[in-house]
Formats: sequence, structure tokens, C-alpha cells
Amino acid sequence: MGAVRPLAACAAIAALGFGAAALAADAGLGAPDPAGPDSPLPPAPSGGAISDAAPLDQAPAQTIAHAGDATAHVQRGLSLLELGEAAQAVDELRTAVQLDPSRAVAFAALGKALAQAGNLDDSATAYQQALKLDPKSEAVHEELGLVRRRLEDATGAADQFREALKAKPDDLELMFSYGEALQKSGKAADARAVYLKILQINPKHVPARINLAKSYDDQQQVQQAIEELNKALQLDHEDPEANYNLGVILYREGRLDEAIASYQRAINADPDRAEPHNNLAVALEEKQEGTPRALREFREATQLNPSYAEAHFNLGLALFRRGETDKALMSFQQALKLKPGSAQAQVQIATIFLKHGEPEKALSALQAALERHPDDPEIYRHLAEVYLKLQRLQDALGAIKQAVRLLPNDPSVRRALGQALYESGDIAGAVEAFEDRVKLEPENADAHLDLADALVARHVATQAQAEYQRAIELDPNSAKAPLRLGDLMLAKGDPTAAKQQYLKVAQKFPDDPDAKARLGIVQSRTGDCKGAIPVLESATRGEKPNPGALVELGFCYSQTEQNDKALSTLRRALQLDPKNALGTYYQGVALYNAGRTKQAIGALKGALVLDPTLADAAYTLGQVYEGKGDKGNAINAFQQALRARPDSADAAAGLKRLGGKASPAPQ
Repeated sequence: MGAVRPLAACAAIAALGFGAAALAADAGLGAPDPAGPDSPLPPAPSGGAISDAAPLDQAPAQTIAHAGDATAHVQRGLSLLELGEAAQAVDELRTAVQLDPSRAVAFAALGKALAQAGNLDDSATAYQQALKLDPKSEAVHEELGLVRRRLEDATGAADQFREALKAKPDDLELMFSYGEALQKSGKAADARAVYLKILQINPKHVPARINLAKSYDDQQQVQQAIEELNKALQLDHEDPEANYNLGVILYREGRLDEAIASYQRAINADPDRAEPHNNLAVALEEKQEGTPRALREFREATQLNPSYAEAHFNLGLALFRRGETDKALMSFQQALKLKPGSAQAQVQIATIFLKHGEPEKALSALQAALERHPDDPEIYRHLAEVYLKLQRLQDALGAIKQAVRLLPNDPSVRRALGQALYESGDIAGAVEAFEDRVKLEPENADAHLDLADALVARHVATQAQAEYQRAIELDPNSAKAPLRLGDLMLAKGDPTAAKQQYLKVAQKFPDDPDAKARLGIVQSRTGDCKGAIPVLESATRGEKPNPGALVELGFCYSQTEQNDKALSTLRRALQLDPKNALGTYYQGVALYNAGRTKQAIGALKGALVLDPTLADAAYTLGQVYEGKGDKGNAINAFQQALRARPDSADAAAGLKRLGGKASPAPQ
């Protein structure tokens, strides 16, 4: 069984590689018995062992008695094997080799019994002893090759099959076992030569065609692999292995419809095999997420093989995509139980815990995964996300820097680094990280969008505008970039240009609440608060309204002397976005209008902590202090307003009234 392919997103759903050929020799012992209860035992080899037919006067009496007893034990052991009593057969045959350790046939029979009993290591030892006594026994070489194969010792199996072929050079099934062992030991060219020889002798040997196809596929000769599998299917259209392996290649080549058809034929021919059900579901999921059929196939795979960890994992991914997170969690936990070292399962479990608002549990899951996989960059990336949720900014930065160390050229890791730096307040560092991502993915619209957002935060408006425009060029069907470009134009004091961007989105996406909200904001900023209120009220009726739209609605309520509505709306906005400096500023204005001067001063100061460049908040704070007769604080506030906006005539006039001077340096 090959490696499992994961789901896209990603993180993409898994798909298996080739299985063993359908008609491969049985994993147990398949060669004829060297002796049986109804057939005479072969003569013992030369070199001191006594033949059953030797004259009595040519050996000591004790030795003759042992030889006779050994023969009886061998015959009883073989009879028990015929009856399926492997454990009792082992006891008889162990006694036989103890009585006569020079009989190759007894060791060979013991090897056969031990193999049937599942004791493969001792079986191999018994066969090796038999070969020491009789090195030319092709049957024992073949039997030992089969045991080596079951022990997953492909090289050892190939050695034994090669020796067996010296005596039976035209035995096609033995030849096939030899080719299969060579292939599994990494000798693809030698294996291919064996399969081609088989097909020269018998062009209708389907398993040889299937494995020949696999050897081509292993060497990236995909078209030759497909041709050989099609030849196999011409011989047997319903062969489950050929259909399954063809599905694997077609899926990998992106030919989903053909892959789905191949997997379905494999299932029709062998409905009790789990892997085709899993792979069919993977292809269905990739073609059209959310199909009930895909879920049914994943569930069928887990029912047919409850120990199939990959199918449980894939079922979890499919359920997660459908929003069934509790059921998905159970599937991921089952996958982890079956494969305790699965970092993918741990990451998905952590993702669900985080989604459920349980970051501490998510952290525990990821830390457990990190113990097993200390160099897995995906774990570090998810750790950073959890640390950010826990407000552990330095830990988040440390985790994502480890991911960057392990994957320096991975764009998603660079993005995560930029996000962590942004959250920690290092805007310059975030810009650099996002610029690195753009270099890695110059045609990715989201990369330019992230960079533009960081540049806005760094007050580099011209470059930010260029990045937004590039994002729009790369993805003209996305609403995000034009909306944010409009926001930038509005912040620059160009509401007309902002409105143009918002209208483009509203025309393309008539039901987009963000476009509606921003059009209301533009209407407010151009002095029409009365007209903006119904637009903003409509845009903020949902369960998760845009905080910026709520802030603007609160401002308009304040401007139209609806102070109670203003305060309640701004309170709601700041619950959704506590770091919204503009909302905090408007709250200060509304509090002042309500006569709550002390609270107003606190809100205005808070706005300036969040954004020291908010000149209007500084000027309003100066007015409040001036109204209280607090000349010193009023001067300081007006000075801060002038630092934020040097051309502010109102702030300059305030300073002049109070006899203060403009101060270029911060307090």
C-alpha cells in the first residue's frame, strides 16, 4: 500500500498509491509440501544423516531408533498441518528436529508449520537450517522467499526466489514473485525485465502487466503506465487492481471524471476493499465539495476497515468542511488513536478546539504533536495562531520564526510571520514579511492585499494604493481589494474616489453588506448624515455587522442629536472591535454631548492611545479641556493635534487663544 494523499486547502483530502497486484502469490506458504502423510519422505541428504532405507547393521541401534521416531513425528506434523492444526504440528516437528537435527525435510516442515502459526522469524530460521543441510532445495528457497516477503524483507525474498528459479526457470508465478520482490527492494529496472520476460512467455498475464505499469509509474513514465493498465483491462475489464491503480494515476493527473469511473469499476468488481471507496470519495470531494455520496464512500471505507486511519482522517476533513465539527473531531481522534504519531490529525483536532473557543486545548494538542515532530513547520504555524488567540505575542513570534527557519521559501509561512508581527505592533517587520511573500508569489492577489493593508497601517498610502490596484488586476472578481482601496481613498479625504470603488462592488455583488455599509459611510462623510442613517441601519441589521458601519451610524446619530442611540450603537461597535480608534473618538464626542465630561476625556485619551495620529480626537480633547478651564492640558492636546496634522487651522487657533506654541516633539 502506498502513501496517503491529503485534501487541499491546505491543508487537501488523502489518496492511496498502488496496492499489490491482484493475483500475487499468497502471503502464506504456497509451494507443494516436500512430504505428506500419503507420500514417501525424500531421502536424507548425504553427509552423516541416516536414510530411512539404510540397512540396520550399518548404524548404531540408538541412532536408528531416533531416525524412526523423527520420521513419525514429521508425518504426524504434516498431517496436522493438513487439518489446520498449526500449533500442534509445530510441537511434533520441533520434537522431530530434536530427535534428528540432520534431517533437512524435518526443518523444512517445521518452517512451514511455524509460518502457518504466524511465527515468521522462527520459520525463517528453520528454513535456513534446512538449506544448510540441503542447499539445492528449490522448494525451500521458494518457501523461505514467501516468508521473507511476509516479513517485509524484499531483498531477502528476492534472493530466495532467484535461487528457486535456478531449478524452475519457467515457473511464471515464481518469476512474478521474484519481480515483485525486486520492485519492492527498489530495483525497478530489474523488476521490469522480469515482468517483460513473463509477458513474452504469456502476454495475457494480467498481474505482470499491472506491476509493469507500476514500475513505469515509479519512474515517472506515466503514459506507459496508463497504456499497460489499459492492456490489462482489455484482458480483464473488471480486474479490481488494474482499475484501482488506473484510478490512482488518473486522479494524480487531474483527470477526475476518469478516475472516478475507474474507482467505481474497482468497487463493482471488489466491493469489500476499503481503499477504492476512500479514493473515490477523495475524487468526488475534490470535484464537488459537499456531495452526500463522498461522505457515504468515506463511511463505507471505515466500516470495511475500521483500522484504516487515513479514511477516518478524510471523513473528519469532509465533515469539518460541512460544519459538522463535533463529528469531525470524533473522526480525527479515531485517526489519531490508530496512528498516534499523526501530526495532521493533531493539527486538525487543535483547529476544531480553536474554532470551539478552547485555545488551551488546542495548545495542548499541538504541543503533543510537536513532541513527536519537532521539525514540522505546519505545527509551528498553527502554534503561532493559537498563541495569538491567547495574546501570547512573543510565543507566537517564536513559533512562526521556527516555521520560517524550516520553510524559508514557503509563502504561507511568510504570511503567518507578517500576521504575527502585525499583531505584535511591529508594522515595519510585517511589511517586510509581506513583501517577501509577494516576491515568492507575485501573481497572488491576496499577497498584494496583505501587503497593502500593512502599508496602510504604516501610513505609506501611495504604495498601498498601488498594491490594492495590483490585487484588483490579479483578481477582478474579488470584492476585498476594491473595498479596501475605497477605504484608503476615504481616509485620504477623497470620498468621490472611494464611492466609485464601493459602487463597483455593489453593482457586481448587489447583496454585499460591506459595500452597502461603505456607501452609507461615504454619504455620512460627505455631510449627509440624515440620508446615511437608513443605509447604515440596513447594513448593520445582521448578526455580525461591520464594526466600521456601526461606528459611522453612531456618529450620525450623534450629529442628528440622537445621543442615546449614538452611545448604544458605539458601545456595540466597540464590543465587536475594541481597538477601533475612530469609534472610541466618536464615543468621547457622544459622552461630552451627554454632559459626561470626565468619561468623555477618558474615551478621547483612549482613542489617542490607539492612534496617536488621530488629529480630530486630539483637537476635540483640547476643546474639552479648554471648556473646563484646564489650560495646560488643552495646550498639550492642541499641540498633539498639530503634530498629527500640521495644517490644522483649528488647532493652531486654539493654541493662539491660549498663548501656547506649536511643539514639534512628542510629549
